[in-house]
This record gives sequence, C-alpha cells and structure tokens, in this order.
Amino acid sequence: MTLLQRFSLYSFIVMVALAAILGSIISYGLMAHLLEVYKNDTARFLQSEGEENIQPEALRAPITDDLRYTAVGKALHVVQETMPFYRLNIYNRQGIIIWSTDRALIGRREDHDKEGFDRAVAGATSVYLKKKTAEQGADAFEMFVPLRDSNGAVYGVIEMYESLAQIEEIIRAAQVRAWAVIVLTFLILYAIFYKIVADASRLIQRQHRELEEARHARYTEIIEALVSAIDAKDEYTRGHSTRVAAVAVHIGRAMGLSEEELETLHYGALLHDVGKIGIPDAVLGKPGRLTPEEMDTMRSHPAIGMRIFQRLKSMPEEVLQTIGAHHERPDGRGYPSGGWDGVHLFARIVSVADAYDAMRSDRPYRKALTREEALAEIRRCTGAQFDPEVVRALLSVIDEVEFEVYGGRALASHSSGNGMHW
Repeated sequence: MTLLQRFSLYSFIVMVALAAILGSIISYGLMAHLLEVYKNDTARFLQSEGEENIQPEALRAPITDDLRYTAVGKALHVVQETMPFYRLNIYNRQGIIIWSTDRALIGRREDHDKEGFDRAVAGATSVYLKKKTAEQGADAFEMFVPLRDSNGAVYGVIEMYESLAQIEEIIRAAQVRAWAVIVLTFLILYAIFYKIVADASRLIQRQHRELEEARHARYTEIIEALVSAIDAKDEYTRGHSTRVAAVAVHIGRAMGLSEEELETLHYGALLHDVGKIGIPDAVLGKPGRLTPEEMDTMRSHPAIGMRIFQRLKSMPEEVLQTIGAHHERPDGRGYPSGGWDGVHLFARIVSVADAYDAMRSDRPYRKALTREEALAEIRRCTGAQFDPEVVRALLSVIDEVEFEVYGGRALASHSSGNGMHW
C-alpha cells in the first residue's frame, strides 16, 4: 500500500469517526430541541384551549351527567383532534377530578404526580417524560397545565398524557435528514481533501522523480567521465568498460535480476576498472608479458578503485563490491583477497563478462580471439576461475551478446603465447 493510499485510508477512518461523533451529538441535540419545542407548544396550546372552553364555574363539582360531560368533551374537541393523547383529566384546585376521558375517575382524587400538580396550582407548567407502557404503546409526556382566570388566578389544572409516537416519527425523519446532510458534507469534504492531498502527492512525486532523474543523469555523467578517463589511458581498452557492462546486463537478465538490480550491475560493470586510473601507463599499455612486479601493480587496481569510491556514501555497496572483487576466483587464486564465498553475484558476473570481452578484443600483447575460442577458454576455466552458474547464463544468451555487443563479427584466431592479464 502506497503512502497516499495509507493516508487516504486513515483519514477516511478519522472522518468516519468524526462524522459518527458529530452525527450522534447533533442527533441527540436535535431530538432534545424538538422535544422541548413540541412540549412547550403543546403546553401553550392546551392551556389556551382549556382556558377558552372551561370556565371556573364549571369546576365547582364533578361533571357526571351525560349532557354536561358531553358538552365539555365537545368544547375540547380541538384538543382531541389535534393531540394524540390517551388520557386527559381536569382537576379543581383541591385535586378532585372534575372531568376525565376515563369517566370512572371523575370525582376521585387520582394518584397523580403530586409535585407536578402542586407546581401547576402554583402557576407553573410541568412536563414529565414517561417511558413506554402497555397502555400507551410509546413514550409519553405527562403534562400539568394551570388554568387561569382573567385576573391570572389559577382555578384548575389539566393533566394530559400524550403519546410521543407522532413526534418520534417527526424526530426520526429529522434525524435521518440530519445524518444525510452530515454524511454528504463529510463525503464532499473528504473528496476535496483527498483531491488536495492527491494533487500535492503527485506534485511531490513528480518533483522527486525529476530530482532523481537529474541526480541519475549527473551520476551517469560522472561515471561516463570516469570511464572515458580510463579509456584515454589505453587505446586498446577503449570501449572495454561499456562492452563489459552490456555483456553483464545480458547475463544478469538471463539470471532473473530485476531492472533495479540490472541498473546497479550496469554501473558496477562500467566502473569495474576505474582503479586503472592509478596504474602507470607503462604497465597498463605494455605490449609484452608483465613482470611479477608489474603484475602486482596491475592487480592493485581493484583496491585503488575501492579507495576512490568507498567514501562516497551514495555509492551502492554492490557497486563497491563489484569494483573490488571482480578478479576473485572460485579456486582462491584470485585477487586482491583470494577469497570466494563472500564475493557478490555482481562481481562474479562482471568477472565472466570482463574476461569474455578481453578475449574478444585486441590487446597490446595479442589479437582478439574468435567467439568459439573465447567460449572454449571460458568453459575450460569454469569452476576454477569463473562461477559455473554465471557461465551457463552467458552461454544461454551468447547469440544476443555477439549480435548486440560485437555486431556479429567472427574474428579469426590470433592467439599468441604471451598470456592474458584482463
């Protein structure tokens, strides 16, 4: 998962969490607000209708006869049609039920909420939330509303149990709309935020890619300059490093190396002989066999190359190992260390590519070998001088190597007895 994908996922989770928290807060607040508004509006409406239709003299005694009972019911028909109540009691100041939707309660002192009744007698409206019961089928408001005469004196109390089923539907609908708005808002914000971050990420990636390309170009230029410097010291080896790099990449690809690994191998192969900058021209370009002292001097070029680059922190370790170990051998007769087990694969590949190109090219001490002669020498030294696995890879791509690196040329044999010190 890329950094942008992880950031997008985490930010989405955070936004979902924030939306859930905000939605819960708003949903609860909306419910509380709507209940409060509904409660106050209901209480005012009930008080207004009660004071308009129920006069003080009507509450002097319980209304038990059918005519008067029906008359009060008709007077309160607007309340009955407007509000989903399931019980309504009208009390006088003494707490006696004068009229009720349940006629069996008329004339009794109902076991009502004493605090609510007392507050209503004192002139204050009280509203209590009652949990769902079998009778009401939903949560309900229990309201105690005072009835006042023209002088403001309380002459009675209306107690009403109103089901919240209707307002609960309104609240649920409002909450759904609120949640939809919140979700849509957060989705839009996330889309905008994601676009900003994605655009910034693409910009950063493009700038990083441009910087890497510029660094890569400078890196390549430096390497090519060093290779040119090596070539300038010896006309016979001009182009040798470039050809070795091409052969090495063919071998590496046959061995299944990744493109990134092939690029590093290519750099290592280009620089494998960079230490020859420190070899005297008299030794480097000598046309005959080298003396033991001159051979020791020539064999110091891997160590010189290592010293040139080992302080460069940006130089890949594989390149350093290729420079320093491309003349090591499986039989332990290589240089500079004479070891083999720790030799990196890139150095083993370059060892074969270096030897093959040396044999396929003219040198001061001999003419180039033919393809068959060079391969015969490679096979003869396999296991002693060369890694068998690398040799097998070379043989599998030798036609491509010859065509692309050496132009398909078939050189005649001009080998001599001078020996080869590639």
